[in-house]
Amino acid sequence: FYNYYQYIDVYYSANEVEKLITNVKENASKTDEFSVWAYNYIKKENSKLYDLLGTMYIRKDDLKTALSNFNKVEVGYWNDYYSLWQRKDIEGNVFDENPFFTLKYTSDFMPEKENFVANKISVTKRLIQYLEKATNPNEKDRDYYYFLAANCYYNMTINGNAWMMRRFGISANDVEPYPEDQEEFIGGNLAKKYYLLAYSTAKTDKFKALCLRLAGRCEKNKLDYQFATKYKGNFDFYQEYLLGKNRYYGDLKTKFPDYYDDLMTTGCTVFENYYSARR
Repeated sequence: FYNYYQYIDVYYSANEVEKLITNVKENASKTDEFSVWAYNYIKKENSKLYDLLGTMYIRKDDLKTALSNFNKVEVGYWNDYYSLWQRKDIEGNVFDENPFFTLKYTSDFMPEKENFVANKISVTKRLIQYLEKATNPNEKDRDYYYFLAANCYYNMTINGNAWMMRRFGISANDVEPYPEDQEEFIGGNLAKKYYLLAYSTAKTDKFKALCLRLAGRCEKNKLDYQFATKYKGNFDFYQEYLLGKNRYYGDLKTKFPDYYDDLMTTGCTVFENYYSARR
């Protein structure tokens, strides 16, 4: 670790970070020599600590507690650290796409009905709103809101455009110990869950097929990681392993044989046709 923040990101629990914040608040104004030494730097890190705490609750999928902590961060902090609109000169953990409507390495296939500057507050707030709509039995577009939530959860994985909701940096050289949500960060189980809920509430076969295709993409990412870990790059039987293990691609082929080849081989531009067929 290069600094204390990287260390507590991995080794501290959310409860321990809460205690640290309380400790800083209670002692940062003390003027004795030890307190000045101990708190002079960290007392300026209040927003970063609340950012970390909120991120830890995102990892736990406790969205409301995460939002409560993100709301304690100074407004300017988001512009300084996460907004490409404000900081055109930086690279790294910036939100450059809308995580509800755009999938990484995928041609645009959904019209953006909401245009907003993405940061951890705005994304978390909308994710809560969309899930509330999706779980409301009186909502006529439950499949749509489940789909939006699934897109966001997918984008919060290592393969997405909003990975900074869960991490403060990613590298090919990352090694254990990982944060507690590493399985989710790699495999996108929550994204898969909500694509399947979109599937179960969908009204048309084409949209159901698209939901299965994207659930299968989540499963593929997980299987890719397992394959690389278990077989150490031995790709002689990769395709056999991948297709044989991916139950969602299997379901797509069994339930919607007329759409399977189109969704699997034509390329991502075909998604637009299937999404447009939602109603």
